[in-house]
Formats: sequence, C-alpha cells, structure tokens
Amino acid sequence: MRAAGRFQGEFLAIVADLVGERNARHYGALLLTSTHGITDMELSGHLGAEGLNASAEELLDTLVCMVANAGEAA
Repeated sequence: MRAAGRFQGEFLAIVADLVGERNARHYGALLLTSTHGITDMELSGHLGAEGLNASAEELLDTLVCMVANAGEAA
C-alpha cells in the first residue's frame, strides 16, 4: 500500500504539471481507468483487425494528447 501511495503521488504530480493541481485527480483517474480499459480490450482481441482495428499504442497516444490539450486550455 505504501508503494502504491508513493506511485500515486508521483503520478498525480506529473498529471498536475499538465492540467494543474485542481484537475489532477480528475484527469489522473481518466488516464488510469482508460488505460485499464484499453489494455483489457487489447488482451481480449477487440482492438484487432477483426474488431475496432485500432492499436493500444495509438489509443493511448490520443488519450495523452487529449489530456495535454485540456491542460493547455485550462
């Protein structure tokens, strides 16, 4: 639990650099839950050519760019 807590603090600090302290938890949760969902869909085969035909890397790049852009707009 302590290691996860330290990681969370470092993670939120990085996110806060992008979107500001006030929005860090919101966008941090968005990044973590989205990454979890993308990983699950990739592992289950839903992102492949037979499914959505998208790569996890492309989706994660898009997500990070969206969050970074949200920080620029704030």
